[in-house]
Amino acid sequence: MVLESSRLSGRSRLQQPVVDPAFIADCCLLIAKCRSLNDC
Repeated sequence: MVLESSRLSGRSRLQQPVVDPAFIADCCLLIAKCRSLNDC
């Protein structure tokens, strides 16, 4: 697929690892806390 190849080349060019699913989960928890505490 064109999308796959372009994404792989972009990733290798930036030298960035794949985002950790646990990191995303932590962000979601922080946002949920923020909303429940501050209604933001």
